[in-house]
Amino acid sequence: MSLKAFGSGKHVEKLSYKRPIYVAATYGQAMEDRPDFRKSPFSVLQYNFRFIYPDSYPAKFNRELAQDMILLYSKPQDKVFDPFVGSGEIIVTAGLLGRHGVGFDINPTAIEISNAKAADHQHLIDAAGGSARFEVADVRKIPLDDNSQDFCLTSPPFGTIIDAKHLKYSDVDGCLGNSKDYHDFLPDLRASIKEIYRVLKKNGVAAIEMRDRGKGVFIPLGAITMMQMVQVGFEPWAMFIVPWSPYSMWPYGPKEARKAIPSHAYLCVGRKTLRQGVKEMFSL
Repeated sequence: MSLKAFGSGKHVEKLSYKRPIYVAATYGQAMEDRPDFRKSPFSVLQYNFRFIYPDSYPAKFNRELAQDMILLYSKPQDKVFDPFVGSGEIIVTAGLLGRHGVGFDINPTAIEISNAKAADHQHLIDAAGGSARFEVADVRKIPLDDNSQDFCLTSPPFGTIIDAKHLKYSDVDGCLGNSKDYHDFLPDLRASIKEIYRVLKKNGVAAIEMRDRGKGVFIPLGAITMMQMVQVGFEPWAMFIVPWSPYSMWPYGPKEARKAIPSHAYLCVGRKTLRQGVKEMFSL
């Protein structure tokens, strides 16, 4: 199995994992006492996207963002899952915060990297009373019982890999990142969100990262994701904006197009309230 790294055009035959930057046994311990977690957060969240990641898997989920969302929407000993686990950042962070995390990915290479990362942190995860495990699985058939999980934090594949000819996560059949275009991608995204809804407990929360696409026809993936969440039964709870800065990017192409490159992600948050009338409220 091979994987093409973003921007390199080269195959990475064996993805490497290096020791991470987590150093304190008290990782995240004081976060729940922070003043900013005693009130509702602002909708725009600022993080540093220029730090060094400990592995070579593409499209990382920011650790600080994962930490804040897990603390905001779950409690110690809660069950947290990520069905697009990638390199395992979210689930390892959940374990370090005393939650019981489980991650799934259709790509066996992602699970290999995630297991290595969890093993390197096992003593800290055990000390926090958490757990982290990983399994190869398709997000459209998540191997978890109905109404069994407290929180889902995830980031589906999106962006330059969709409809790209030379850039993809893996050669695995069924990977959403290998969708030939967004006409193929969006129905599979909805099926994935429906599975996330099935697995969550009543009042469980899902937070799904998504970013709009500005190449060619503008595709408002953030809004589409939130509407798909409502269509499967979620009550919209929040929509965070996460600027991808500091980045030094300028748009290419004819300047008369005046198209903006999407430079922020959305975190679409929905709650499984089972309240009647939510779908009708947002029907267009």
